[in-house]
Amino acid sequence: MSITSQLFIGLIIFTITNNTIALKPSCISLYGNGFSGPWYNCDRDTPYKYLVSCGIIPSPWSDSKPNSNDNTGVGIWYDSDFDRWSCKPGGSFADYNPVPRCCNFNGYEVDINFATSSVSGDDNTVEVSCNSFGDDDYSLTGCTLDNDERYDGIKPSIEDDDESYCTLQSGIYSKEVIGYATCLNVVESNEFEKSTNLLDCYTVSGPSPVSCNSEYTMFGCSGIENHNSVRSWYINKNNGNCVVEGRDVKWTPTAHGICCRISY
Repeated sequence: MSITSQLFIGLIIFTITNNTIALKPSCISLYGNGFSGPWYNCDRDTPYKYLVSCGIIPSPWSDSKPNSNDNTGVGIWYDSDFDRWSCKPGGSFADYNPVPRCCNFNGYEVDINFATSSVSGDDNTVEVSCNSFGDDDYSLTGCTLDNDERYDGIKPSIEDDDESYCTLQSGIYSKEVIGYATCLNVVESNEFEKSTNLLDCYTVSGPSPVSCNSEYTMFGCSGIENHNSVRSWYINKNNGNCVVEGRDVKWTPTAHGICCRISY
């Protein structure tokens, strides 16, 4: 017999099923302003200070249309002056805005790293892995890419605890496309003592939008399509769904989301 109950404490939902305790972190998506500057990050002076992924959305002032031939991307940039990571648009920031996904872990200490790799040519692929740090305790929470020309996209894979990576795919006649994997390790908590990673994540995919089940929070969102047709990818700030839009109405990109919770 399975017994499930929920407790609402602060900004985290505790789900208790038999002897398993699961915590659902609270996250927000920040929609940038195309004329306020090209860098976007999580505010370290608020509870939502951890950057778990980067998305990109057309600016309200963008001349770009869903069926246009332009592509852009969003990379991840380290701001050494403020000791923080930021989302950086690969193309014109007047046309596209980064969408950082910022999460509150309610007192947990979180270690964040980013892996990167690149690929070029015609429909070639490369894996960007969190295992590149030599530590299996990092969980994949986001995939994104940086290129302002042609690409097919990027998608996550979480096969087991030791295999989590992003697959980056170049497009037709692509120049260099850079892929980024966001990797998190929940290392300790004010309320619990445990040295191993507590994040429990899985992937969801399908026609846009895609969503997580009720016990998980959407951490990452990306998309892929074999005809250079991915235009934007982001987590909706109102409902937490992963939204992927195409640039060509003839082709429909597949949306790929990463859903996570803290689990004991």
